[in-house]
Amino acid sequence: MINDKKFDVSKHEKIKYDQYKVSLIIPIYNQSEYLKTCLESILEQSMDYRNIEVLMIDDGSKDNSLEIMKAYSRKYNNFKCFTKENEGLSKTRNFGIRHATGKYIMYLDPDDYFGKDTIKNVCDFFDDHFDEIDVVTFKIIPVRNGIEQKLHFRYDVITETGVYDLKELKYSYICHTNINTCVKNRFSENILFSETEGFRHEDQKYNIDTLREKEKIGYCADAEYYYIRHNDSITGTYFHAYYIFESTILFWESELSRYKEHTPFYIQALFISDINWKLRSNILLPYHYSEEEYSEAWNRIVNLLEKCDNELIINHPNVNKSHILYWLTKKKSNNIFVEFNKDSINTVCNGEIIHEEEKIRIVITRYYVCDGSIYIRGIVKPLYCSVVQDIDFKIVCNEKEYTIPIELKNSSKSRVITHEVTNNFYYFDFEVDCLQIKDFKFLVSAGGYNYNVDIHFGNRVPFSHGRNGTFIRNNNLYLYNYVSNAFSIRRLNRISKLKKELGLFARSFRKQKKFAVEQSVLSFRKKRVNEIWLYYDCKGVGKDNGYYQFEHDVNKNDGIERYYVFNDDHFDKNISQFFPKELHEQIVEFGSKQHVKLFLMASVLITAYIENVNIIPMKTREFKKYSRVVDFPRIVYLQHGILHAHTPWKYSLDNLNIDREVISSKYEEENLTNNYGFEKKDLIYSGMPRYDYIDAYKRPKKRILFAPTWRNYLVKRNGDSWDYNVEDFKKSRFYSAILSFLNDSRLDELLKKHNYYMDVKLHPIFSGYNKTFSIDSNRIRMCDNNVDISEYEVFITDFSSFVFDAVYLCRGIMYFIPDYDLFKSGMNGYNELDLPIEDAFGPFVQNEEDAVNALSDILEGKVDSKYKERMESFFMFKDNNQRERVYNGIRELL
Repeated sequence: MINDKKFDVSKHEKIKYDQYKVSLIIPIYNQSEYLKTCLESILEQSMDYRNIEVLMIDDGSKDNSLEIMKAYSRKYNNFKCFTKENEGLSKTRNFGIRHATGKYIMYLDPDDYFGKDTIKNVCDFFDDHFDEIDVVTFKIIPVRNGIEQKLHFRYDVITETGVYDLKELKYSYICHTNINTCVKNRFSENILFSETEGFRHEDQKYNIDTLREKEKIGYCADAEYYYIRHNDSITGTYFHAYYIFESTILFWESELSRYKEHTPFYIQALFISDINWKLRSNILLPYHYSEEEYSEAWNRIVNLLEKCDNELIINHPNVNKSHILYWLTKKKSNNIFVEFNKDSINTVCNGEIIHEEEKIRIVITRYYVCDGSIYIRGIVKPLYCSVVQDIDFKIVCNEKEYTIPIELKNSSKSRVITHEVTNNFYYFDFEVDCLQIKDFKFLVSAGGYNYNVDIHFGNRVPFSHGRNGTFIRNNNLYLYNYVSNAFSIRRLNRISKLKKELGLFARSFRKQKKFAVEQSVLSFRKKRVNEIWLYYDCKGVGKDNGYYQFEHDVNKNDGIERYYVFNDDHFDKNISQFFPKELHEQIVEFGSKQHVKLFLMASVLITAYIENVNIIPMKTREFKKYSRVVDFPRIVYLQHGILHAHTPWKYSLDNLNIDREVISSKYEEENLTNNYGFEKKDLIYSGMPRYDYIDAYKRPKKRILFAPTWRNYLVKRNGDSWDYNVEDFKKSRFYSAILSFLNDSRLDELLKKHNYYMDVKLHPIFSGYNKTFSIDSNRIRMCDNNVDISEYEVFITDFSSFVFDAVYLCRGIMYFIPDYDLFKSGMNGYNELDLPIEDAFGPFVQNEEDAVNALSDILEGKVDSKYKERMESFFMFKDNNQRERVYNGIRELL
């Protein structure tokens, strides 16, 4: 394959021929980076490449794809180059179908490639079964960054080369949806791809149409289609309910209505697979619809579900076990109830048992000891509760001496692999006194019976790496044990502790690998007398609440060692640039050996960002080794901004698994306790540390800050960085509306009239798009992320939590969201706010003209007084004493 930058086709000789075994259709649009590898994979086929007609069709590319195509067509007669105006993928493939002359037709995208024997083996297999089938498929292998990814579930259904009858239930799950396909060339009678504008199921419909006549499919196991997945395009954004819900439902209504009595299993399976993966990806439902329209949308889905057999849904390999009842309960024709028996709980649908639970699943997410008490958190996951909410939860202590009832709360984990509530799971937390309780076990009761439990452990729990062992808490050594749902724990006295340490030391010589972890941690512990606190922000964000709290606490003379963990690709260079020299010894590089040691010894993590990747310096497998001997530190979540986007699947207490969260307002207390599973004891009433650096009484300048937040449908994450697509970004409504607003002559006149200047600050994630904005007015400029918000008199944003900084300062605020319907659809990851904009702190507009008018009202003092009243009463404290209250809150925690 061609991997070097210099393109050379001289190594092959030019050959003439007259007949083709197969026509290979390659639609090409701006794929010069990958095209050479694709075309070389054809030349390297074990089939004589002279038997392959290669139809390269340029769909109006703007890069040098056409130059590469022409180079191959000049060298090889079978490489045929076509050019046409940009019309899209389906029309381009249909163009190729109309020009195909081979016996068979195959498809290959220009950024993908075939395995060496693919074309030969597929064609040979088709020749052997020509009269039985119209379609042959073969393995499609996803590849990302050179690494092969998990295969589609269909390859658990078809494992051997052969012909499969799709009318049989077990083979209906093949769900052939991609273009790793080979069909007969019927010339004028060829089936074509749908050219309906906005239709995103072209491949799926094409495959259904080609399979419809015989309802059988051939599979060639010795052939590979390598599907290269990259992050250089945002076109996947448009595969979302906002754009395709109507066309998707119309497509399935058309397909399923073809059959009056019984829809073929393979059609059912395709429909269930489609709606289920979209449910998991949060792109199924049109959240932007009105309430009435949304209800009707669900009715249409339910009507389609009615055409699907329960057996097919229950056994579908792409339907998560927790989602089976979710779909079955949507079907109005189903009669579902629960039977409680002595040994099991049976969920019954239309007289048949569809699920049997002999044990109730429990996941322990947190287990730690403090001051002689065990603190336990976890999730109870009874599947039957999706039908009947009958459950009683308790622990039985000291070998049945007495029981303690445990309160259950609705868990955010009821949203299983999706943002929709699919189940009824429960969250619990409690503590037991180690001096009074030597052992305990869980007990679940329902329907008048007691049931056993099936316990699993999260990564932060010592039992996750073994059912017995030792761990260290508060410089004491504990022995723990877990056998058959029974927990026991005891603190070792000084003599026992010494023996235990000597035993660990001796065993480490006999079985060094197994016990090296315990020994290294114990030995390091002995060298440490002081408590350790670690402070975090987030990579790429710069100094935030974590650093500001560290800067305050580091001067405390309380015997605690403190370190700020700096996550930066250029640590050695930037430590001197960003931090005073006297603090350098206490600035630690994220992921370094020093960070790992300090993490294992730390009693508290104080962080502005809560994701594991931002705080844990090791991979899960490595961390589990240490969980046997070191408790996960207590976590204080400072937040990086006040939460107002409705995201219970991410920020609920049972999902965060934190010990305390810092809040700044009464609104947060009500929101977190009502919607996110918190209690008042879980909160530190203080204010975010960076508010100590905002002077609420500073007089602003005549400046306006316009700071829209980022959109995750306009940028793609690529590891620790972000990939930008400027061409697609410029096509977005977000960009065009903002650019139009900034270049509106009325805005320029308004700024001149009142002698104001405007700074535009894009979110740091959107920094790659800064240069796309060309602004005519000399009163408006793009600026970097280092702004002092106290200098601005007016703040313009959208749904960014940055707005609360302006609220703290009681500035003029305007909400400008030109893509509000996209936001409501959920394309930014959430679709509503816990603090609705209508009840917030300034006028809300959705277009450029209204934005200029609303800004004019603000500058002329014509804004409703209710906004100022809301701002003045929003924050609990404005005394620049936030960090001291946070410090005291952490001390109380310990």
